[in-house]
Amino acid sequence: MTRPSDPIPTPQSLDDLPQATCDALRDAAIPPFAIPPSLDNQILAAARQRLTQPAYPATGRRRLGVTWAIASLAAAAVVALAIVLPQWNAPRQGGLGSDNLAAYDLDRDGQINILDAFAAARSPSLANRPTAEQIARQATLIPADDRAAPPNEHAAIRFTTLAITLDPHGKPLAAYQLNIRAKSGLIRIVGVENGDHPAFADDPPHYDRDAVDANRADRIIIAAYSTQPTEQLPTTPTRVVTLHLQVIGDEPVSYDVRLHTAADTAGQPIQATVTHQTGGQP
Repeated sequence: MTRPSDPIPTPQSLDDLPQATCDALRDAAIPPFAIPPSLDNQILAAARQRLTQPAYPATGRRRLGVTWAIASLAAAAVVALAIVLPQWNAPRQGGLGSDNLAAYDLDRDGQINILDAFAAARSPSLANRPTAEQIARQATLIPADDRAAPPNEHAAIRFTTLAITLDPHGKPLAAYQLNIRAKSGLIRIVGVENGDHPAFADDPPHYDRDAVDANRADRIIIAAYSTQPTEQLPTTPTRVVTLHLQVIGDEPVSYDVRLHTAADTAGQPIQATVTHQTGGQP
């Protein structure tokens, strides 16, 4: 018989528990939504400012100061919810509504990106969840209404390439997602080439193939992950993808290449620097 003073046995890892219990614990560990760290810091700074103000000599005034501090914290929390919750309920990429968001947004950060696909790839045993491939497709989908029209068949056309390099600054690069478009000039993305590193060279990155095949991709979301062990991942600058582009007209083209996210083997975001280089006719 167990006595109140007896220590409660604790499993050393999730592997010691039944699979159903593991799945339930993983689901319970995911918060319903995330407050950005910057907003959390603003709330904390406001609280410190209020609570460190000199006390008033009169008890009633001191209580009033504490009351105002509590009211400020409550107001800040309401602002945080107002910012985060509409983001959660808004339609997602490709028209995915809030009803299906929880199934795809595994890390509950209010968006669907490659980190959710990477999480699915690392835990394929979770039941009733989309596959990593399905999540990656949703994360990189360009809605039909946002796709460019096919170029004028009489327009002057030339071809070029855009090589994109990521520097993870010594951290293992296991996943990344990029947003790419032309800041000036007209382009269509007509092809996507794998990167150099073996961790990303065997499988093509994820992107909206339908938009590219229809010659309607004037912008693109590129994403990829690797389940290779840490020692087999790039930690130095590496070319992750090369785009093959159709340039329409004579206007000079400049590019906007943005890193949406990068992560290590645990799916934790890491700092990385993105650079790009244009080439001539492929």
